[in-house]
Amino acid sequence: MNRKLYVVAALAAFVLMAVFGWLLNNIVLSELYDITKGVWRSQTSREALYPLLFLNYFVVSFVFVALFVRGY
Repeated sequence: MNRKLYVVAALAAFVLMAVFGWLLNNIVLSELYDITKGVWRSQTSREALYPLLFLNYFVVSFVFVALFVRGY
């Protein structure tokens, strides 16, 4: 697999992880989060961690594509 295709696949994986993470947490599980609001961090505290979340998505997407391409 050439580098350009690898990068495109990794970016596609990044977008899919971000979109499905948002859908799962903000649409599907939002009612459950509201019920158990005392257990979770505050909204501002969570928003401060968003850069780390997206960095994690970015790194994991490249690792996922590398493992997929190699056939592990």
